Amino acid sequence: MKTAHKIAAGASLGLLLITVLPGCAAPGRNLDADALWESTERRHSVAIRAIAERHQLESDYAAIIRISRDGALRGQAFMQLAELHIALGEYDEARRNIEQALRASLPHEQRRQALLMLGDLLERHLEKRERAMIAYRQIVGEYPGTAETELALLRLKVLEHEQ
Repeated sequence: MKTAHKIAAGASLGLLLITVLPGCAAPGRNLDADALWESTERRHSVAIRAIAERHQLESDYAAIIRISRDGALRGQAFMQLAELHIALGEYDEARRNIEQALRASLPHEQRRQALLMLGDLLERHLEKRERAMIAYRQIVGEYPGTAETELALLRLKVLEHEQ
């Protein structure tokens, strides 16, 4: 095909798309309802399974917390629950789980991460900046020279500057 014909064909296709596509998306126009229904049904099934999985996870973590004598394992289960609740936007429940994890016997690295997560949660989602500063200061005091301490110091500078 010669270049002029290619340009003309491309221009015609472009004009067709400009003319037809806006009409497809216009309010009141009927999209392919069957295709939309199938897509919606698939997503619905996935959502239902995800909700069931969430409840099963919560139940399993609660059982681990209830029956385990291993403080580190219990702490990890609380942290997993906290992450789940954060993902769901359930910030108060996440805070309670992190606080429970901190009362368990978490290894130092996980404890530092839990304190940092608590500070972040209090600061950004629960708007409890004073309590966040306490969590950040606890990291600085208990774990000098760690990456979490460096992050906590940065957050403290920002929070102190905002006051």
